[in-house]
Amino acid sequence: MADYIKRVCRFFALMALVPLCVGFIGPWSEAMGILAIPAALIALTAGTIFWLRRGASLSRREGIRREGGLALGLAPVLLLMFFIAFLPLLAAGNFLGGFTRLTVNRDRYEAIVAQARKTPETAIFRKYRGVNYATDSGPPVRVLFNPEGARGFAGAIVYDPTGDVMLAKGWDDTSKNFIGPEGVTGLFTGGLIGCRHLSGNYYTCWFDF
Repeated sequence: MADYIKRVCRFFALMALVPLCVGFIGPWSEAMGILAIPAALIALTAGTIFWLRRGASLSRREGIRREGGLALGLAPVLLLMFFIAFLPLLAAGNFLGGFTRLTVNRDRYEAIVAQARKTPETAIFRKYRGVNYATDSGPPVRVLFNPEGARGFAGAIVYDPTGDVMLAKGWDDTSKNFIGPEGVTGLFTGGLIGCRHLSGNYYTCWFDF
C-alpha cells in the first residue's frame, strides 16, 4: 500500500509540472506549448486510468478497511487537485517564461524603445536584431514585441511607461465592447483585453482572437 501511495503521488506531482512547463514554453514558442498540451492530456488520461485500476484492485484486496478506501479514492482526489491547480500553474509558468524572455532580450528591447522615442510613429511590423515589434506613436510611445504572438494564449510583451495597459479588463458581452478606455483597448492592432505586470515598464498583454 505504501508503495502504491508513493507512486501515484509521484505521477500526479509530475503531471502538475506539465501546465507549469507549458506556460513557461509559451512565451518562447507558442507552437511548442500548444503541441505539448494534447500529449500531456493523453499521458494524464492513460496514467489516471492505470492508477484507478490499480487502486480498485488494491481496494478489493484490502476489503472494507481504511486502506481499501484510500487505495480507491486517492487517484480521483489527486486528479481533482490537478484540475484545481491547472490554471494557477499555467499562469505561473507563463509569468516565468515571459520574465526570462524579457531578461534575455532586455538590451535589444531597450534599444528598440529608445529608437521608437526618437522617431515616434505607428508601425504594424518592424524588425531589429532578430526581434519583431510594433509601435504606437502615442504619446507616449508604446512598443509591442513579437506581435505575431499577441493573439495567442501566451500573450506578448508590451512596453508602456504609463502602465495604463492594465486598465484593459476584457470583453463585455452585453455592450459588445472591450472593457477599458478606448485609447487603451485600441492600442496597436486593437482588441487589447488584459495585461499582467512583468517588470518595470514591461507587461505581458493579451489581445482578442
